[in-house]
Amino acid sequence: MQDQAIEGVRPEGRIELEPQRSFVSFADGSRAELERWDLRVQDAAYGPLGEVRMSLRVGPQVIGLGLLEHVPDAAITQGIPVLAGCIARCRQSNASGQFASLFDA
Repeated sequence: MQDQAIEGVRPEGRIELEPQRSFVSFADGSRAELERWDLRVQDAAYGPLGEVRMSLRVGPQVIGLGLLEHVPDAAITQGIPVLAGCIARCRQSNASGQFASLFDA
């Protein structure tokens, strides 16, 4: 569920979280407090969700995101041998394997 959107587009909805606490007892007599979160969707942009199951999650860590910036453009556009295997796999899966730049004029 996206709670943010680009200008002119409504977010899908707004998530409200409420903590729910409970206690558990262990065999040795000690107790621990547990906390879980109840989710509610407010202001659903596309109508009521009905009976759906939702859970919180933390997105995966992104490592090495900037490393591709250190590969020279010529190495990508010319298909140096290191990339040859990748290009071959792309062609086998019917991917175009064409170089594209976000800054092409």
